[in-house]
Amino acid sequence: AALRAMACLLLASMSLSTPSPSWSLFLSSSPPSPTAFPLASSSSSPPLYHPSSATRIAPTKQAGWSTPCFVSILPSAAPSRSPACSNYLERARSCSVFRSRERRLTFAGGLCASGTRQSLQTGQISDAKDQKRERFELGTDASGPLSQPPLESSEPGAGQSRKARPGAESKVLRVDTMNQAVVRMQYAVRGLVPTTAEAIQEELRKGAHGRSYDEVLFCNIGNPQSVGQKPLSYYREVLALADCPWLLEKEETLKLFSKDAIDRARLLTSYMAGGTGAYSHSQGILQIRQAVAEFIQARDGYPSDPNDIFLTNGASSAIQMVLTALIASRKDAILIPIPQYPIYSALISLLRGQQIGYQLDEEAQWGLDMDEMKKQLDDARQKGLNPRGLVVINPGNPVGNVLSYDDLKSLVQFCKREGLMLLADEVYQENVYGSRPFISVKKVVRDLGPDYDDFELVSFHSTSKGITGECGRRGGYMEMCGVDPDVMAHVLKLASSQLCSNLNGQIMVDLCLHPPKPGEHSFASWKEERDKIFDGLKRKSKMVYDSLNAIEGVSCQPLEGAMYAFPKIELPRKAIEAAEEKGYTPDTFYALSLLDYTGICAVPGSGFGQKDGTYHIRLTFLPDEDKLEKAMSTFAEHHKHFMQQYS
Repeated sequence: AALRAMACLLLASMSLSTPSPSWSLFLSSSPPSPTAFPLASSSSSPPLYHPSSATRIAPTKQAGWSTPCFVSILPSAAPSRSPACSNYLERARSCSVFRSRERRLTFAGGLCASGTRQSLQTGQISDAKDQKRERFELGTDASGPLSQPPLESSEPGAGQSRKARPGAESKVLRVDTMNQAVVRMQYAVRGLVPTTAEAIQEELRKGAHGRSYDEVLFCNIGNPQSVGQKPLSYYREVLALADCPWLLEKEETLKLFSKDAIDRARLLTSYMAGGTGAYSHSQGILQIRQAVAEFIQARDGYPSDPNDIFLTNGASSAIQMVLTALIASRKDAILIPIPQYPIYSALISLLRGQQIGYQLDEEAQWGLDMDEMKKQLDDARQKGLNPRGLVVINPGNPVGNVLSYDDLKSLVQFCKREGLMLLADEVYQENVYGSRPFISVKKVVRDLGPDYDDFELVSFHSTSKGITGECGRRGGYMEMCGVDPDVMAHVLKLASSQLCSNLNGQIMVDLCLHPPKPGEHSFASWKEERDKIFDGLKRKSKMVYDSLNAIEGVSCQPLEGAMYAFPKIELPRKAIEAAEEKGYTPDTFYALSLLDYTGICAVPGSGFGQKDGTYHIRLTFLPDEDKLEKAMSTFAEHHKHFMQQYS
């Protein structure tokens, strides 16, 4: 039914210029190869197309599902006529596809193209394997994909068999037999717009592109060093020596490395039997967990137990471990902020749990709305769901807010009343640019006194963000407070199944939390490098905020923390209709237009969640300051052009 509704929406909203008695529709979850289907020129608007064949390829959302789907409609004979089409179809067969398999639909007769809600009354569905046909009618309503599959959705082995693509029957693991939660899982920051941006970047690299810009500015992901942020030299010196400990014994090392970096590397390697290439304890090196506990105690003024701390591959693996333990059935649900960082929706879907979104209040600088939170919780329980945890992201990703002490106190009290474990994502705690300071949830919990001693809280931190920006090192930790010791033992077992987090990441955690101290040899240079990065981020946050709010029809809340802006874009009705006709969400349509016109790669707000009827994009302000300032100017030019085009 979802497939038919999606086909209805697509066919009803597209007008094919070349009449034909028979068309074929192909679906895949990956975009077409740029070599098979070159991008349209910069003067063209989406969808992508291949000019030598009557082929249109439109990304769309599958009706009833949140999974993006790439759709190509071809004359039935096209694959045999066009090598490019054949190349794409072969590529599509190797990808995961709609509802776990490729389907070929042949529609007889004309196509309805007069409106997005009209239906093609009759049609035929043709299975590519056995050519069995069935007659069906397409419904009239193909609007509004769900945020996740319904509880009663069928899966292989649960009452509905799914046939594999031709030639794959002999495989044990096929898309139709694999875990369907993996097929459904989506991660917006590496979705359609970034994929298109990569294709444009390749086009630019080859030259002769005819565009007004020479490079794509990747503002889609918080990856500081990929857009020019320099690593802190003290950290790299220690890492190099830890990886090559024999250098510690060479006299010439003193000429190349700082003395305190040598001493730090010697200390850290003394914790590691076998060095960075050997496994550590599954929970992480004890001495580094002790260093984490010391950092937390100094930050909050309350003790921390190293036995409550797990060193992990970034914060992401810690989040996955906790959600894996927390989601025990299909009715178990997690409250997540809307907008949210997509790892939460992705992992909840992967683990077959249910997500409950609670809207942040945009007009209150993305503050908490406790009445809204309570309403969403009660509604979920009335639907038979079992809410078990609540996620808070502070400072906020994607919105750049910093929550007040009172907000955090209300949140903790709410979770205690409602019997929820609180998951505090605090990876941006060093990225605070305004007057409101970062306050950890743990401090708030401890301030509330003995009644909260057994409050269940898990806090996450990472070396990928902050000023460190060492994303590729995959360093992070979580602190589990108030958690049942028997549960902790099973979480350790879960960590043990991955043996341990990587040793370079564990070293980065130690360095990030305990940098050089005043009076040490490297302190002055470390502080100079750190302050340069922080001051640059602070300037860029203000520049981006001011630039966005100077554009008519664009509004952005103050950027108090993290490294992102999440501006609201007022889109005219014609733009929304044009997006629907091409199978895009309106914010995706805008982001693709922005990318095509300026080379700025942003992420549509729909990938993070947003209030119905509003449209946003997320931008990082990590790139080089001069490039970012120029990008804001071209952003304004694009918006003016876009509004004129669709007003």
